[in-house]
Amino acid sequence: MNLKTLNFEQFLPMMQTIAKNKDQGCFEDYVEGLRVFDKEGNGTVMGAEIRHVLVTLGEHALSEQSSPSMPSQGSSYPPKTPL
Repeated sequence: MNLKTLNFEQFLPMMQTIAKNKDQGCFEDYVEGLRVFDKEGNGTVMGAEIRHVLVTLGEHALSEQSSPSMPSQGSSYPPKTPL
C-alpha cells in the first residue's frame, strides 16, 4: 500500500481553506480527512488527538465541554473513535 502523510504545518492551510469554503463537503470527504489520524489503519482515531486539532484550529467550546465520543485530554485511557 502506498501511504502519504502530512505534517500539521501542511495540513493547517488546507483545513483553513476548506473552512472558508461555502461547500463544506460530504460525509465521505470528512471520513477521508480523518483517515490521516488513523495511525493503525483500523478505522479508528484517537479522540484526544482530534480534540487537540479542533481546539488548535479555534473550536474553543470543545475545551470547555465534555462529550462521550470525545473525552477530555485528562482521560486515564486513550479511547478511540470509529471512523
